[in-house]
Amino acid sequence: MFNTAEVIENLILMDDYAGQMGYEPKKLFIIGGTAMMLHGCQNKFSSDVDIVNEDFEEGELDFINSFATNNDAAEVVLIADDFESRVKTMNFGGKTYTYCVASLEDIVATKVGRLDVSDMQDLRESDILE
Repeated sequence: MFNTAEVIENLILMDDYAGQMGYEPKKLFIIGGTAMMLHGCQNKFSSDVDIVNEDFEEGELDFINSFATNNDAAEVVLIADDFESRVKTMNFGGKTYTYCVASLEDIVATKVGRLDVSDMQDLRESDILE
């Protein structure tokens, strides 16, 4: 389980190595528990970073997975078509990835939309609904 500082450190490392691997710059859209953490929600930890992206270069998704980051949510989460207009953009000084964190409203909508018990518990136990 990662805390917020560890997640940010991991994202910085991933960006640094992505540049060394020669991947083209792009936005990575972060949702789920990590997005909650990056918005400052207290008492939240995460074992991975969930992203919802469509376009990756050959081998890039495997590279991203090696940093406890996955695109699996893209297949199971319904997110509003216009969610990109509400993201919080974060750049930790890297040159390859710009991290776009889903809005609190979109995080709640995706967690409620999954109807998963652990997602409902995440919402109740966090301060996201306050």
